[in-house]
Amino acid sequence: MTALSNMKILFIATNIPTTKRKSNGVILRIAAFLSKKHDINVVFPKEIIPFWLRYKAKFKSLYNLKDYVLGNQEIEVLPYLRLPYKPYAFWGLRYLNLSRFISRNYDVIHAHFLFPDGLIAQRISQKINRPYVVSIRYSDIALLASVSHNSPTFQSAKSCLEEANAIHVLNDYTGRYIQKVFQTDYSVIPHGVDLPKLSKLTSQNDKIIITCVAEFIPLKQIDWVINAVKSYEGDVEIALKIVGKGPLQKKLQSLKGIDSRIQFLGHIPHNRVMEILTESHIFAMPSTKETFGLVYLEAAATHNAIIAYHKYSINGVFESEKEALFCSGYSSFKDQLHQLINDPKLIKNLADNALQKVQNMSWNSIIKKYNRLYETLV
Repeated sequence: MTALSNMKILFIATNIPTTKRKSNGVILRIAAFLSKKHDINVVFPKEIIPFWLRYKAKFKSLYNLKDYVLGNQEIEVLPYLRLPYKPYAFWGLRYLNLSRFISRNYDVIHAHFLFPDGLIAQRISQKINRPYVVSIRYSDIALLASVSHNSPTFQSAKSCLEEANAIHVLNDYTGRYIQKVFQTDYSVIPHGVDLPKLSKLTSQNDKIIITCVAEFIPLKQIDWVINAVKSYEGDVEIALKIVGKGPLQKKLQSLKGIDSRIQFLGHIPHNRVMEILTESHIFAMPSTKETFGLVYLEAAATHNAIIAYHKYSINGVFESEKEALFCSGYSSFKDQLHQLINDPKLIKNLADNALQKVQNMSWNSIIKKYNRLYETLV
């Protein structure tokens, strides 16, 4: 068995930052942590962009993208053809030249998305006879749900997951979906969090501070938070602090109207976000289609009661009704928020339990779980 302290691991990750495109950097952060003990290669599968789309905002940064370095991590760019018809979207992968990976003798291949990462990992694994792990995220499930089970896209996914040596999910909700559809086992390893060294401030009055940190896009459902706060007519003094920016900014500010309890703080540095969360009592982000949402962990680490949407995100990582509240629609979200505002003891109980849960979710403990997962495969 290969020594755990010196493994050669291939990361295939289709959604990572580039030099010109901001994206969730958590996969590269995991790579950086693991690089302290292992040799990590990162490959970024990049869609081949037709020349007539090269100036579109969505594709401009990717059109001529070559191998690049971000931080201390070298990233290889692997162009691939993705067809615009979902049932055959990855049909072109069969012609992908993967010869450069065959001679590298990896110990483990980790595909951080099913599409196309897992399909690529499967082909490399078949060539070099090494184990591979597939991580499943929301975008994968959304694509699976949009195609027929008889389609090449679905059948490719089925083959990939059946041959995978391990399937990794970020929360139990995703795992149960995959288990139901493909009858496969899975392991849950959520993201980690930097546990803050901030002390919870003692409130000078009885004001309940609610915080929402999110990009101003429809799926975050910030309008729910604003409307729920505006509809509160109880005796408790409240304030809502909204952190972020995005295309819905004018609409959301208009929705706020003249309610002085609601404050937009814009896009602010992360250390200031943590200070705001430290001053807060309730963190509310009823985002749908959330792969995980690291900010939920940061809210828990700063002793907030949390309300999240019942699908994906932290569902299955945090226990419902004990460590977080999960809403299923606007009505239940509003009722939960008003209930918390009127019940300081419930806020404290949820915040205490969430804080206790997150103590075991530091990056050190999460990276140990990745190490144990890889160790079982080699």
